[in-house]
Amino acid sequence: MDDELFVEIVKRKIIPFPLRFDFDSRQNVYKDVIHPMSHLTLGDVKECRIPISAPLTPRWFIEFILRNFYQTKKYDFVIRLPQHNIKLSPTITNNERKLIHMVVPYSINIEK
Repeated sequence: MDDELFVEIVKRKIIPFPLRFDFDSRQNVYKDVIHPMSHLTLGDVKECRIPISAPLTPRWFIEFILRNFYQTKKYDFVIRLPQHNIKLSPTITNNERKLIHMVVPYSINIEK
């Protein structure tokens, strides 16, 4: 309990709230708008599927969690992460772009 960051996290009264990033491009699973290839599920709501522009790499997922749940003025964990080096192609459809959605930066393959 002497670790300052640990105490900051543990002392808070936190209500567990699961979030899940999913990707599935199988034809029998994916359905435009209804079940986007890449989507975010919030809480335990089975039908919650917020479209995402592209699949998340493990690096993007770790940064998302650290930046939004553990970053403080005193502790910067993101700065120590390796650079992004995997770029995935977008999976979002034109219909899904018309909805509120999330964007994964640098999701397009860049040719040199």
